[in-house]
Amino acid sequence: MAAPPNASEALRTRDDNPELAVAAKALFGYPHNDLSPEHAKWLLDKKTELKKQLAGPAYFNSILDKINIETSVANRATMADYLDPKRFAWVFFADSFMWPFNNERETARNPDEGVYIPLQEKMLHRWMQQENVSKLPATLGDYLKFISQVLEDNSKRGGIAMKFEVAYFRPTTFGDPTRAQAETIYQHYIAGGVPEEKDYRTFQDYIFRVLIDQAGNLSLPVHFHSAVGIGDYFSLRNGNPLNLENVLRDPRYAKTKFVLIHGGYVIAEDVSHALAAQRGRGFCPIDDPSASDYRELHKSSALLHVARGLRNCTSRMFAA
Repeated sequence: MAAPPNASEALRTRDDNPELAVAAKALFGYPHNDLSPEHAKWLLDKKTELKKQLAGPAYFNSILDKINIETSVANRATMADYLDPKRFAWVFFADSFMWPFNNERETARNPDEGVYIPLQEKMLHRWMQQENVSKLPATLGDYLKFISQVLEDNSKRGGIAMKFEVAYFRPTTFGDPTRAQAETIYQHYIAGGVPEEKDYRTFQDYIFRVLIDQAGNLSLPVHFHSAVGIGDYFSLRNGNPLNLENVLRDPRYAKTKFVLIHGGYVIAEDVSHALAAQRGRGFCPIDDPSASDYRELHKSSALLHVARGLRNCTSRMFAA
């Protein structure tokens, strides 16, 4: 997720976070105690030198070796050739399929959405290019076929899971509309016009359920960003993982594995009860300051952050 310009930043992502200098020392022998511009140049030069010495995927593999991580999950639009697929497992984004119409209303809600929603539009067009689709299909049936083809192809290309960042864009409470409802909405707005919020939410709810159902058929775990997020307008209520309880407990998705990224701190205990009935289908990597391994978890996160380029990778693989 790209941070909106001039948005507030969490301490751990700021350049003046003292943990980053500590991490730079551990990774690169950084001789300074801060990342001021005059000192950070040393770090940039050092990494440039190492990337010349360690060509191809060797540089980023060496970073994982140094912090004792065998496999890192990479949340990326596409995989780059400088990442070793044996060490970096691709988790692709699925949200964009829920935003195929005119998004003027969505984009205008706040400055964050003014950044996020155009990224969804860009991602959808990337999938269309991948499948040689020049324009959105004329019918919902053909649109669903397009979605299925993208998911199948991404799985064949090495994708190990799909990721939803939907909590940034709308509530994670999903209804259960019929295909006929979605068909009516698709036919209405595919020709143009700005969807009413109620119509768009109904359509998105249907597409979301199609996606998680197909994920189960393809043995692709479903990752959800939950709990907290970047930007100045992220809604903790919208990101509450308990919103997904009706989905997690739906027997139609018995084949689908769910991973709740961040786990819902500070309501981690409530989330654990919600996942208790999943019988091995639900996973909850919890960022909880009370957890015994909290310091070690975020020590690894700082090391990855300093490596720059691993910023969108999680430090552990949570789903099989």
